[in-house]
Amino acid sequence: MEESKNLMAKCRRERRPGVDSPHARKWLESVTNLKTALLTAGIGLLGIGVVGACSLTFLTGHLSGSEVHLTGRTMDLAPELSAILDSSLTISPRGLHRDGNTTDGSLANPAKWTSKYGSLTVEKYTAAGVNEKGLSVDYLVLDGATYASPDKTTPSLSYAKLGTYLLDNAATVSEALALVSQVRVVGEKVNGVELGLHMAIRDASNDSAIIEFVNGGTEKSPKSKTVVYHGREYNVMTNEPSYDEQLKYYKKFSNGKKQLPGDFNALDRFVRLELLNKTLLAGSSPWENVSNVFLLLDSVQTAPGTVDYSKKESGTMWPTVWTSVMDFDNMTFYMKLAQYPNTIWVDLKKIDFKTLTKTGTLDPRSFSLEGEVSGNFQWR
Repeated sequence: MEESKNLMAKCRRERRPGVDSPHARKWLESVTNLKTALLTAGIGLLGIGVVGACSLTFLTGHLSGSEVHLTGRTMDLAPELSAILDSSLTISPRGLHRDGNTTDGSLANPAKWTSKYGSLTVEKYTAAGVNEKGLSVDYLVLDGATYASPDKTTPSLSYAKLGTYLLDNAATVSEALALVSQVRVVGEKVNGVELGLHMAIRDASNDSAIIEFVNGGTEKSPKSKTVVYHGREYNVMTNEPSYDEQLKYYKKFSNGKKQLPGDFNALDRFVRLELLNKTLLAGSSPWENVSNVFLLLDSVQTAPGTVDYSKKESGTMWPTVWTSVMDFDNMTFYMKLAQYPNTIWVDLKKIDFKTLTKTGTLDPRSFSLEGEVSGNFQWR
């Protein structure tokens, strides 16, 4: 516990504040104002401030001698944010015209593109998503993330739109990383707050990477540095501190050196997922594997009223709103909402992206929805 306290103290501020703390109120006000501004402009939020402080794990197992690939994650949100957002699912076609401009449209040379691939995203804002080729992206909060300032030569891309940019244009992790290197990922502030994020990406071949934008300069003279952890060994992501510090903390517990930590700060959740991922048994069917990943996520979910006791000023945790599992082998996205007893899923093989021209949306908050729901989307 003491190691956890010391590492958490390195963060500039706590990203999982008590719901009633001044920082939480400022954060929520910024998100609400940003959402209003974006919707007025007809732009999706694309990840800013809607990912909360969540947990993610990549699972590689075996079923009847074949390797299986699944990704599970949680979405934790303050109650105020849960009231604003709707956990909606969106299916986007190919051929959409996009740009990387910031909310205020201030970039002189924003990246511009037309989507090559269709995709399924969550929250309308690409908090999580997967495209037709099996490339997935997941945003999680990283306090202290540092983004570049735009220049006059390199196409710029708001960090809020990075997920959409990759889903639209990349089929593999290697292609995605190459695309990141071709743009300047820039920051933008709302009410003086720049909400930090990092991203996990994975593809159908089981290649994966974690991308962070950290401060490569000093506190007085910050400079954005892109750090990529590329490889199967990087299979868990939570929140702050930066990934290198997470890995250092994990070494204290690896191979049974210390007992499994039980608190809910990002470091302890990281350790639990890492250790439990390594011992999770392969199921005897695709659904059993999916179910096992949901059970794995239970170890890091937060019920309403959960308290993190690792900080000097303990605060109420943001509760888990939904969990998801992506089955890459069967191209099926599963989702459970915390306040509803049913499990739904979208079989992406049922979506003909070659002929699709409309955008489909689905509000999953329903007791009547259950099972495969691709036929329940509303198209426009």
